[in-house]
Amino acid sequence: SSIKGVVQYNMQSGVTDQGQSDEAFQDLDEIDQQDADGPDGGGGGGGGGGSGGFVLTVSVPAPLPRSFGPEPAGVVSRTGSTAESLVVALSGFDTTIITIQPADVVIPAGQASQFFNIQTSNLGGTTTIKATGGGQTAITQAVVQ
Repeated sequence: SSIKGVVQYNMQSGVTDQGQSDEAFQDLDEIDQQDADGPDGGGGGGGGGGSGGFVLTVSVPAPLPRSFGPEPAGVVSRTGSTAESLVVALSGFDTTIITIQPADVVIPAGQASQFFNIQTSNLGGTTTIKATGGGQTAITQAVVQ
């Protein structure tokens, strides 16, 4: 499925999920089977109440180099139904370390993920990136070295 492909691509590219529980990246075949069976309303993890039983994740490469980008290096992903588009707001990051564009990422209908641009300053540090959409929240850390 598309989520499995994105995760495999991310793993090969060094993109990691640091803030979300590891269960979002484990047993991808089980996630594929859940997607094939349709939403069951009980998607575990991802934080928050949520509508339609899906898990939202946000991923960035780790570590990010200083003075990087802008490059489409970050990814927001969802499991479950992709019948409708999903707007995901990205916030909480220290703009002296990293900037993200666009602030609102749209995962189009029919897709499970969408890239967003990351640009880092010449300062090192760690900052939190919070993704919120469809009643779900995911958090990860961006490390700039």
